[in-house]
Amino acid sequence: MLSKMTASGGQIQGARDYQEDSYCIIEKVSHQDDGALYVLADGMGGHDGGAQASELAVKGFCDSFRQSQGDIPERLSQALRAANSEIADFVTDNPDFEDMGTTLVGVYIDISGALWWVSVGDSPLWRVHNGQITQLNDDHSMGPVFDKMVELGDMTASEAKNNPKRNALRSVVHGKDIKLVDVSAEPVQLTDGDCVILASDGVESLTEDAIQTHVEQQVMAEHLVSAILHDIDSKQLSHQDNATLIAISMPRADKSALSQPEVNTRHVAPQTQTVKSTNRHLLIVVALLLTLIVVIFGAVLFGSSQDSFDPQITPPPLPSESKETTKNVPPDIDESLDEDPHEIDNESVNFEEDTIDHQVGDVPVKSEDKRQPETDAETEAKDPVVRDVEPSEANGKGESDILDADNVQQPVNTQESDDEEETCDLLLEDEQSCAQAQSNDDGTE
Repeated sequence: MLSKMTASGGQIQGARDYQEDSYCIIEKVSHQDDGALYVLADGMGGHDGGAQASELAVKGFCDSFRQSQGDIPERLSQALRAANSEIADFVTDNPDFEDMGTTLVGVYIDISGALWWVSVGDSPLWRVHNGQITQLNDDHSMGPVFDKMVELGDMTASEAKNNPKRNALRSVVHGKDIKLVDVSAEPVQLTDGDCVILASDGVESLTEDAIQTHVEQQVMAEHLVSAILHDIDSKQLSHQDNATLIAISMPRADKSALSQPEVNTRHVAPQTQTVKSTNRHLLIVVALLLTLIVVIFGAVLFGSSQDSFDPQITPPPLPSESKETTKNVPPDIDESLDEDPHEIDNESVNFEEDTIDHQVGDVPVKSEDKRQPETDAETEAKDPVVRDVEPSEANGKGESDILDADNVQQPVNTQESDDEEETCDLLLEDEQSCAQAQSNDDGTE
């Protein structure tokens, strides 16, 4: 925790033309002691005496504490005695400074954040914790005595406040016996966000509430010191004493506080932070809603496209359904159509083997099978076989393999037109040729 602390000191002369205050900050006491030491002294005794007393006290205190070991309260007490001895030795050598003296407040903080102190005089030691400012050390001036008399009814509040001896000291470090010493018996454990301030009485030109306000507004110790001293100096008090302080700031738990400006905007910054946070949350909600709408729309669109592009598969027809029943076709022609390949067009049907003539109505049609005449005479006497053939599907084949009677030219009767006569002449010629060929075959045999 000690490594995260920040500490800073500063001072102003106020209405005085000289400075009697001294202070010292030691971030690491020694190689054997990783703790930090802070010492402040407010001198008195004139221009030379006060400044000399505070410097001697601070130097003697720090040197003694850094060389000592053991119990912390005892080390603090020993260091105070060493500071008092420094002044005594100086006065012995310089009798003209017999009236000089100083207040002193010394603070030690170990690496765990435990704080001990020792103090003599009226220099305050404040702790700001959870928004409350408290003075840790005793005030060795006459002020507390007068306040106690007000409580007992021996003095009015106005008399206590305006008494000219109010700031008179009951105990100081001046090279003689020290009447009152305040040493902490137990340490104060500092926590995140705490602030510790060592000050001379010149800082008390500000109220404790004003000091607390500055602590809340400033995070860094250096900024806090500057803000307090600037506030004191801006008052331009005619009796303003020297003002010196050391500020020790513990890290705050809320990291966002580090981004706060140094000016007095403590009521504005949280509102701005809230507005930004609300806007960010609103943007997140809108983005999620838009994403959800896009996903739903895409799912619907994808489903419709899948339905429109699904291939429609038509199952192949069963063999029993794909073949039509043929009517008025002799068995021998049906067999020939199943067994042998043939070609069909709009005018004639040609089969590879010998064919016999058939008619569809009055139209001659060539068939694959040929009937054998019983005798030559019967062959010559008989007319060509005429059979009616309806369109049929040839054993499951395509449309080009179906015999379509509509595509065959339908001739009319011989008595109706001249075209029939021509057709009949062709038929007679074919019949005569067939009879002649049959006769030749019989003769050869």
